[in-house]
Amino acid sequence: MAKPRSENLMGVVYGAAAYLFWGFSVIYWKLLYHVGPVEVVTHRVIWATLILVIILWYRRRLGLALRLLKLPRNFLILLGSSALLAINWSIFVWAVMSDRILEASLGYYINPLLSVLMGFLFFGERMSRIQTAAIGLAAIGVIGMLVLSGTLPWLSLILATTFAFYGYLRKFAQFIAMDALFLEMLFAAPVSLAILAYLQASGSTHLENYSMLMWGLLIGAGAVTFIPLWGYGEAVARTSLTNVGLLQYITPTTHLLLAMIVYNEPLTRGHLFAFGCIWTALAIYMGDMLWREKRSKAAPRSG
Repeated sequence: MAKPRSENLMGVVYGAAAYLFWGFSVIYWKLLYHVGPVEVVTHRVIWATLILVIILWYRRRLGLALRLLKLPRNFLILLGSSALLAINWSIFVWAVMSDRILEASLGYYINPLLSVLMGFLFFGERMSRIQTAAIGLAAIGVIGMLVLSGTLPWLSLILATTFAFYGYLRKFAQFIAMDALFLEMLFAAPVSLAILAYLQASGSTHLENYSMLMWGLLIGAGAVTFIPLWGYGEAVARTSLTNVGLLQYITPTTHLLLAMIVYNEPLTRGHLFAFGCIWTALAIYMGDMLWREKRSKAAPRSG
């Protein structure tokens, strides 16, 4: 049954807000430049875990979420998705702090096309000729960047690959999003605490010397993690996945604009070629997807 127009509109609003939040989070991580990416990610995990514990306890879902781990299959899936999420976050924060936001943006543009390719390779999902052409064009963009710039955009590829594998691991288990995120953070929290303790003991960080502002920013990293995920969940519940898919390009576009306008990252010939190919590929892919959806709606229903 089609959703009411007002409900659909609210879903689009939630989705756009979530993706904008993720896009502008670059500014937040830049404020923590002097802390370093490893320590920032440990704080992000620890405070996000505490926030999720409070929310799930308030909703009386804490026990239900923990029971998911009784099944070995769930345990392994969530352990794997937790590791991939931690790697993705670490690389992204490091990219922001290393003035490589353009490469991060490129990675999140590549991600949807890589997800389609992974669906074909690992899940037997069919690809149309148009989708195949779009993926081929994206590959030409990456190769072109290698030729023109002399470097492989490995950072972009790691971000795209880890997030694509994360999505497909989560596809195996139909968990409520908040429950799954809590369990992923629960796996990562002990490791984060151990890393933080090591950094403190080795003198690589001095937590006792942080200002109130710095502590506020580090604790706030948990909220910066949770808020867009909550908005994304509301969007998925209220509007179509097609709309959510179209909205996802808000995030890398925001990253791209911030990189060029605010942080003055140089846009090389390699970047221009890669972005041009991938934008064209995405336009082809999204056009094909919208056409297929329109055709399926127009098809007569039996019964």
